[in-house]
Amino acid sequence: MNDQHGLEPTPDHYACMVNLFGRSGHMDKAVDLISSMSQEPNSLIWTTVLSVCVMKGDIKHGEMSARCLIELDPFNAVPYIMLSNLYAACGRWKDVASIRSLMKAKHVKKFAAYSWIEIDNEIHRFVADDRTHPDAKIIYVHLNRLIRKLQEAGFSPNTNLVLHDVGEDEKLESIIYHSEKLALAYWLIKKPHGVTPIRIIKNIRICADCHIFMKFVSNIIRRPVILRDSNRFHHFVEGKCSCKDYWNNAFTQGYNQKADGTRLNVLIDGKECEELHVGRLQQFVCKELNNSERDCVHTITTNHKYEMLLAW
Repeated sequence: MNDQHGLEPTPDHYACMVNLFGRSGHMDKAVDLISSMSQEPNSLIWTTVLSVCVMKGDIKHGEMSARCLIELDPFNAVPYIMLSNLYAACGRWKDVASIRSLMKAKHVKKFAAYSWIEIDNEIHRFVADDRTHPDAKIIYVHLNRLIRKLQEAGFSPNTNLVLHDVGEDEKLESIIYHSEKLALAYWLIKKPHGVTPIRIIKNIRICADCHIFMKFVSNIIRRPVILRDSNRFHHFVEGKCSCKDYWNNAFTQGYNQKADGTRLNVLIDGKECEELHVGRLQQFVCKELNNSERDCVHTITTNHKYEMLLAW
């Protein structure tokens, strides 16, 4: 870069390359690139590495990057939380407990997740499973009714995203009452016949399930939803998002439901799978990075979750 263009690479340039290498499955190249830096890697570099590791389920490099971040800022809760989520998604609950104990011992505070909406010049703030709002009872009635309507259209809450060692019922209740869903329900209560976009602000990144939820909502109610999270603006219009589901990844074990309820894109180990309807068992064509194709089988269980039976 310096030889060809006369530009000295900045940490932003390195972070972009680390992200590209990591997302394409070449974490070793990303680490080699960091080692070759003429300057000390900053928090941006290590946060990028940790984010990719969470996406890919890479515990080895995830622990390394989290350790470097903690050394740079021992009281920043982000690396602790991300590493805890990585352990939880891999079923390492003892390590999750160790991280929480470490945070408690070091007095590291986890910041709360909030969502805000403004209606008639009044700000309304919500947290997950919020029961403190004066209209909480009607909000939950309306949200439950909306969820049932979305389920009829093909939406299914993805409890695989709940990174807690609890039962299925607790997972379901945990994920369906996220703060942005409560905020949206209250907006629809106050402005049921409006045509202007629904605007929501969230102080952390929107989760995969809420992202799918918002796509379905925008298609069902025929109103745009604009949600600003900590990373970007999401414009949900007629079942699609302006981010083109860039943030979605295989590590969440999630699925990218199409809001028309008829087709589904699934990410498996970073590969995008496109659904082909073949009776009860549905066949997928798995498109890898090198464009070679493999077949895999997809079946829908009785509780409407999606299980991948890979037939390599």
